[in-house]
This record gives sequence, C-alpha cells and structure tokens, in this order.
Amino acid sequence: MSVHPKISGIAALTICESLLLALEEKDVLDKQEVHGLLIDAATTHGNAVTTAKNPEMHVAAQKVIEQILKLNDAPCPLFQKYFR
Repeated sequence: MSVHPKISGIAALTICESLLLALEEKDVLDKQEVHGLLIDAATTHGNAVTTAKNPEMHVAAQKVIEQILKLNDAPCPLFQKYFR
C-alpha cells in the first residue's frame, strides 16, 4: 500500500495524540510529564538542526511540536485545532 508521507505524518500525529491523552486520562502521566515529553521532542529536533542533512525538516517538526505545546491546555484535541 502506497501512502503519501503527509498522510502518514498526520496519522502518526493523531495516534500519538490519542496515546498521550489516554496516558494522561489513566493517570499514567500527568500534564507536566506530557508537557515535558513534548519539550524533549522539540529540543531533540532543535538540536538536530546543526548536524542534519535536511535541517529544514527538523525546524518544521520543532515548530509543529511547539504549536502542540501552546495548545496543550486547550479543551479540544490537537488534531481538530491544528488541522482544520
């Protein structure tokens, strides 16, 4: 099955969002831990910029994660806010 990379990325982001929400709802992770996880992910992409063959991809990924961090307190799931 051939899937466009953008579609795969949206699907992966939705799955990750669902997992993070479920982990928070089940008290496996609290809101601060989810926030920390997102900060770590953004930092990882930020650090990769200096050594990556395609730094623009890491900059873009970091910006997406930073948007997620801004929306972390929103009552509506990320996917609905970010992709509509």
